[in-house]
Amino acid sequence: MAVTWKVVNLDYTKSLSGKTNVVTNVHWKAEDVKTSGGKVYPAMEKGSVSLDTSDLSSYTAYDDVTEEVAVGWAKNILGSLEVVAAVEAADAVLYEEGDDIPEGKEVGDVKVPAVEAVERVVVDEVTAVEERIAASIDAQENATTGKGKPWVILE
Repeated sequence: MAVTWKVVNLDYTKSLSGKTNVVTNVHWKAEDVKTSGGKVYPAMEKGSVSLDTSDLSSYTAYDDVTEEVAVGWAKNILGSLEVVAAVEAADAVLYEEGDDIPEGKEVGDVKVPAVEAVERVVVDEVTAVEERIAASIDAQENATTGKGKPWVILE
């Protein structure tokens, strides 16, 4: 089994920063199928990515884009999505003399809570998509539940 990535559609702007037919979004799908014991188990995910159009010095016009190039753009963006930005730790800020202190608070109470440091988190969404597809196929193949109508005979 190997996940196949395809382009569903491209969005483009006819004129942008002096360039024509600038691709702005890639709508993609990734799919796989497994046949086992005479049964077919398909799985698919779809999504979209926006392309960075801030620097068009090496852009490829819409008419010259191949599916391979567009899939590459989508996978490059998905391969390095920043899920959580880094946050520096900060101490709590306490109310002091001279502050406008709300009712029920007093000098020394917490005005702004402390913040714990958080490291930047980058996720490889390409791998995550492919793992979800594999898990979906596995869940179908090794199903622990079923559905149907026992009084209806399928042919």
